[in-house]
Amino acid sequence: MKSELTEREFEVLVGISQGLTNGQIGTDLFLSVNTVKVHSRNLSRKLGARDRASAVAIAFKTGLLTTPGNSQTVDRVLACLKEFAQENLRLQAVVDSCTCSRPALTGLRSA
Repeated sequence: MKSELTEREFEVLVGISQGLTNGQIGTDLFLSVNTVKVHSRNLSRKLGARDRASAVAIAFKTGLLTTPGNSQTVDRVLACLKEFAQENLRLQAVVDSCTCSRPALTGLRSA
């Protein structure tokens, strides 16, 4: 899915995920508002999203985008839960069933 996005579409997606308006994205990327809208429509179509919010949600769910420090935070929380769970076997079952996706880079394409 990620490979389907052009570099510019990905940059627009990052701007959308940061809550920027089309005008702000255009200013940051030196594009007109209409060009940003075209990239936004194209990336939404490629991701199968119905709007900006669902495009961002899909990007996070698929690992195309991640939040800063997310993988480290998740790792720390899971380590604390596992420590606590050693004393509570019922909680251990919950912790063991928890799976998390941890893409390496934030807002950047993976190799």
